Amino acid sequence: AGSVERPSVRMGFLTLEIMIALVLVTLSISAVVLVTFGNQALLVGGETNAEATQKAEEILETAQSLARQDFHTLNPRATSTTGIYRSSLSVELLSPLDYFSKKITAYVAWTDERHIPHEVSLTSIMTDFLNATGGDTCSSVVIGNWLNPQVASAMNDLGTIPGIPPGTYTVGDIDAYKEKLYVAVSKTTSANHPTLFIFDVSNPASLTLLGATDTAPTLGGINGIRVAPDVTTGKLYAYLASSGLSRQLQVIDVSNPAALSSSFIKNYKIPGVTSAGDGNSLYYRNGYVYLGLTATGGNGPVFHVVDVHDPTNPSLVGSRSIGGDSNDVNVIRVKNTYAYLASPYNDELVVLDIASSTSPMLIGNFSSSTGNGRSLALVGNHAYFGTTRAGTPELYALDIAVPTHLVSTDSEEIGASINGLIVRDKLAFLLLKAGGSNDGKLQIWNVSDPSNLTIEAMSALALPSGGTTHYSLDCEGNILYAGTNAVGDTGAISVIIPSP
Repeated sequence: AGSVERPSVRMGFLTLEIMIALVLVTLSISAVVLVTFGNQALLVGGETNAEATQKAEEILETAQSLARQDFHTLNPRATSTTGIYRSSLSVELLSPLDYFSKKITAYVAWTDERHIPHEVSLTSIMTDFLNATGGDTCSSVVIGNWLNPQVASAMNDLGTIPGIPPGTYTVGDIDAYKEKLYVAVSKTTSANHPTLFIFDVSNPASLTLLGATDTAPTLGGINGIRVAPDVTTGKLYAYLASSGLSRQLQVIDVSNPAALSSSFIKNYKIPGVTSAGDGNSLYYRNGYVYLGLTATGGNGPVFHVVDVHDPTNPSLVGSRSIGGDSNDVNVIRVKNTYAYLASPYNDELVVLDIASSTSPMLIGNFSSSTGNGRSLALVGNHAYFGTTRAGTPELYALDIAVPTHLVSTDSEEIGASINGLIVRDKLAFLLLKAGGSNDGKLQIWNVSDPSNLTIEAMSALALPSGGTTHYSLDCEGNILYAGTNAVGDTGAISVIIPSP
């Protein structure tokens, strides 16, 4: 006898089969929905990522374009927000002693609708090829708290250094280059006293004298100094703007500071300058020295271009008379094919076109009405110009986009002469003189808006001051160096760093 299937059992199996089928259908539909929306999210995410990458590329391209115009404008950019994106730019030196290469990274970040953070970054390396030989080693990237600077070390009287003959050594100029500080002395109490000092400043907390020598056979001294390597021989030379008609320019091999000797010095007299005109200021760039003299009274030009591709054999390329040559050239700065000269002329700042080194042409000028041109910094399309105290503004911001037409965008009363002026990113560092209680002080201004200069800090640094001669300010990396003169024109140097 066969078995008989009961209706209740079969109905149970049918119900179970239907339920399993419904589960499978539900799972299939869910999978399709997940895949569909997942693809949509992936598509939106891909588009967002591509847009962020494009924004990062634009940030890099803008930074690279600015750097090609002026390497000192390549600085960090704070975070800004556009739509859902937050973008920023970081800038850092490629290595501690490489002052002519910067690593730049553009960041673009955002948060998606699921509150998940995302970020893309692009990195590039920029190099200042035009100024890599003998260029300014001051970093435009500001690190640390510079609104509260500190003196890391100081030499308050050069005449008290062990091994140096006692006397008065008046600082004429300073130049920091590759962890050494070169100090030029403009006046001494004896003809055989050193006029060039070289210090090791690799440790900001300690100044170590490496060498010193007398570059002048008379009481004449050095008013300006710049140091640069010779690319052919690898030797390091100091170019000196010197007093004395027999040697307005001197060149000395400083490759070995411990073995400085007068035999390494080349004295160069500017042809055609007679009876007056000492070397007073200079600027070095790519094998040329741009030399400014004290007033010649019409006995020769006060501005000269000297070829020093062979440092042992300088040769005059071109000259230019300015304002009857009756005033000193205090400062020279060169940017692109233009030389900017600060002086006591009626036009305290003049611009020369030096595209043809043999025939410099006067093309622009600026007059502050009173005061003498004393300090100058060029950054991007702006010049920051400091004058001596005369009861009128001593600090000027000038638009120099068109060198034939300099336009003042702002001016400020300081109450003191501005003897040193350095601009780093958004900060301007001013070394003041002859301003009563401000004498020898370091004042800091915000120049992010050249049409609205604002003071950030008046430093309480107790730098030696009170001398009759001018002060000097230089920078290397993230460190400032000040050369000042106390009462009696006793020369001193200070190493200045930011607070932690």
